[in-house]
Amino acid sequence: MKRNFKKMSDEELVALQETADEQTIAAIEAELESRAAARETAEAAEPAAEEAAPEADDETKAAELEALLAECQKNVGHRCRLVPVGTLDWADGTIVGCVKIKRSNTIAYAVKLDNGKRVVKNYKAPLFEIFDEVVERAKVTRQAGRIKAEPWSEERMAEEVNKYIGNVGRAIVIKGATEEENITGQITGIVPVKRSNSVLYRVAVPAPTEEDPKATAIVHKSVINTDAYDIMDATEDSEAFYANYKAHRENLANRKPLTGAELILDLELKLEKAKEAVKKAEERVTTLEKAIAEKKAQSEAIPAPAEPSEEENML
Repeated sequence: MKRNFKKMSDEELVALQETADEQTIAAIEAELESRAAARETAEAAEPAAEEAAPEADDETKAAELEALLAECQKNVGHRCRLVPVGTLDWADGTIVGCVKIKRSNTIAYAVKLDNGKRVVKNYKAPLFEIFDEVVERAKVTRQAGRIKAEPWSEERMAEEVNKYIGNVGRAIVIKGATEEENITGQITGIVPVKRSNSVLYRVAVPAPTEEDPKATAIVHKSVINTDAYDIMDATEDSEAFYANYKAHRENLANRKPLTGAELILDLELKLEKAKEAVKKAEERVTTLEKAIAEKKAQSEAIPAPAEPSEEENML
């Protein structure tokens, strides 16, 4: 689920860091640092000044940002210490790169902390100190081609599926940034993904509409990313769902491919179903068009309010 960090408060962003991955944490840190830099700039401004310097054009800003980037890159590899956003304690780390923040035309340092976490910090932020000590960075040798993992065998994939298939039918709570944003759905199937050597849960979650308040949408969750959700205990209903699901899988596995006349008959049945679906859709369109026409007619039939006479105005 993609979130708009710019619409979230500082407190919500800090709370989200507790369960986010490294990439999301870095994005959150960048947003928080950008806000902090904006606040610092606002506080340092002199509102009493009558004449403000003319704002630089985009080309000048870009040149200034590139010059600042080159200056900050000289500190890459230096040891540092800082107070991460949302904490009160100092943490030691190493500057591993620089990030351009174009919105505020400034630079942030990418820092790898000694505890393994990665954060970003505005180059002029308070509670941030850069030391003279330099760490020799290991050189990364890139290979000519991307090495692909050995694909799982059919037996291995079956083993992985069997580890988690027993959860089919159970309720699942997908965690949001807060408890109010949690979503409860149902695991409706298992999806083996050969390309990435992984297994996913197929989950039905509520997606109500005006036409269908009980409508659902399908999302997929990795079976190993257990920090992102909680699976509820089995119930009689979930066990019954699982039994039907497993029987359906076995029937599919044992079904013989259709040939000749059987295949033609199967295609004809599918065609009839498709025609029926199209017919229902056309009927739905006709119903909506009729409803719209009736509403327009009713709206036009309502007489406009009469203007008050001169005598009434005098009263």
